[in-house]
Amino acid sequence: MQRPLLASLIVSLLATAVLLSGIGCGGGGGSGGSDGGGTNGGNPSGVAVLKLVATPQGSTVPRSLGNTVEGEVLTIQALSVDQSGVGTLVPVTSVRSAVPRSVAAITGNTLTAVGAAPQDYTVTANASGKTITALLHVYAAGTRKTVGGVVRTSAATGVAGATVRFFSPGDSQPSALAYVGPDGQFSANIPTDATQFSVDTSEIRDAAGAELYYSTYMLGDLNYDDNLSCYPALTGSGIPADAVFILKSSGTIPPPPTGCGA
Repeated sequence: MQRPLLASLIVSLLATAVLLSGIGCGGGGGSGGSDGGGTNGGNPSGVAVLKLVATPQGSTVPRSLGNTVEGEVLTIQALSVDQSGVGTLVPVTSVRSAVPRSVAAITGNTLTAVGAAPQDYTVTANASGKTITALLHVYAAGTRKTVGGVVRTSAATGVAGATVRFFSPGDSQPSALAYVGPDGQFSANIPTDATQFSVDTSEIRDAAGAELYYSTYMLGDLNYDDNLSCYPALTGSGIPADAVFILKSSGTIPPPPTGCGA
């Protein structure tokens, strides 16, 4: 299969981590690293990624509903990424869920997280002529920290639709995730004990179904490969303020994952 020409893509992850205020016990279990979402009947024509997301009040940076914290007020939207990698936040209609009002209240496209719960709840909405879903999990304040950053190309274009996953010690599956928005920014509420993160661009594909980007990316002087479960470490304050490079797919072999085992 013919792949696009090689182009470097810088994922500059400049992040801060803030412990959410308040104390309390978090809900057990939960979706953590997967929002359990999907698009009924597949994505619309020309669309590579379509996900149900939420943006905090006063922000345009999307978050996964699976990592919501009590007290947050979120606007439910859809993140749409076309087959050339261009992303947009699009409005949704008919937002519905069986979540109890003691956990979250939904009015129109606004979700208010009321209280922590040990289980997930499905949220459904319509966007771009499709029905999309995601799992909502509300955690107690004080049990998560907020991290964020920017994933962008060398031309400062946001890598919309990339997924940033976070891992806690001993976990083979991610404990939280974030979706990269149209301008390259992301934000996530992650466990306070999370120690590693990864960047996954495998869902971003062209019209022929070829991935636009390699699974290999760079942090500092080392390369990492998401397909090999080879992940860089978080610092004490969150994501290291280093540039991460991801290479666009081409016939050229990507750089080896020198960070594995580092």
